Amino acid sequence: MKQIKTFNKLAVFFFLVLFGCEKDDVLPDISSDGRDTFGMLVDGKVWQPYVPGLFSPPGHYPDISYYKKDSTLEISGSSDGMIYFTVTNINGTGEYVINRIFKTHIINPNINDSLNCFLRTRFVRKSDCFNSFQLIDSLKSEITITRFDTISFIVSGTFSMTLYNPDGKELKITKGRFDSHYKNFTK
Repeated sequence: MKQIKTFNKLAVFFFLVLFGCEKDDVLPDISSDGRDTFGMLVDGKVWQPYVPGLFSPPGHYPDISYYKKDSTLEISGSSDGMIYFTVTNINGTGEYVINRIFKTHIINPNINDSLNCFLRTRFVRKSDCFNSFQLIDSLKSEITITRFDTISFIVSGTFSMTLYNPDGKELKITKGRFDSHYKNFTK
């Protein structure tokens, strides 16, 4: 009988781990020790990227890349929407503005503007770039890098920005925070 109780407890534990029991309505703590977390408020509602785990708990972390050649940090994440933004001239901790252009190292002035939509800083719902909320004015954004560790490849910080859709509707992103490992590219 004792073995059956132990088995039942283990079965419940593995079920919870396999299918996740994370609470999604709370932003992750602001941290700087590489917890691979990300979250923000989108018009006052909690939004976190969601990465499902088959054999591990689901995670909430962004995809972050650093391009050393032009000191550019690209951050993106997806869930019931997608966020993409870039910060250039990163030279350590401090305050920066978020760039209007997401893929600064790819942008081509000869490409028509509709194709460039995919290269803009934006928040997209339902994969529709052309109706996405885009950053129009970098001065309506702020990002504070609180840790930029080029040895352990960890970057942490907080951010906010105001985006607009093609009809002029405003979308406010506030209380953004991230603490994650990043991919390092030297070229």
